[in-house]
Amino acid sequence: MKHTYAFSLIELIIAITLISIISTIALPNLSTLLIKVRVDNKISELQRLLLITRSSAINKSGTVTMCPLNSSNTCQNLWKKQISIFTDINNNGVYEPSTNDELLLVKEAINNDDTLHFSYTRISYQPTGLLNGIFNGTFKYCPKDHDELSRGIIISPTTGRIYTSKDTNNDGKDNNRSGINISCL
Repeated sequence: MKHTYAFSLIELIIAITLISIISTIALPNLSTLLIKVRVDNKISELQRLLLITRSSAINKSGTVTMCPLNSSNTCQNLWKKQISIFTDINNNGVYEPSTNDELLLVKEAINNDDTLHFSYTRISYQPTGLLNGIFNGTFKYCPKDHDELSRGIIISPTTGRIYTSKDTNNDGKDNNRSGINISCL
């Protein structure tokens, strides 16, 4: 004899009620989690780009620049746009294939309403791995309408090393190395 297993109407109503309650509690937290994951991914991607720029300068024994290029192949301060890494033989912040500059990598623009801020139009590394020029800057990645979830990458002006922001005071917001919150407001 075959046994048929099924839910009774009461069991089904209880299951749907439990799922509704759990969803009501979990969905707002899920949205915040998804934003955090997106920001973490973008910070990791930017960190890799900076590491590639620095290591390429060392490996190629020449200046390597990372920046968003405009239509004239000149660095511009629009970091949300497509970012390029290229050898910059004459260190002028212009990608010039005619002078044997080599395009090493291109990162696509940020596709959503998030923003990426940096005070300078470009960042260049020397063959020693040190910065070409004195920078005291922080890349700030800020998700739209969630400034409290902003994260950053701090670039050491003396060594050119990079550090990701951390929540050092346990207030739920990332801080730079001086303890100041990362914010785009």
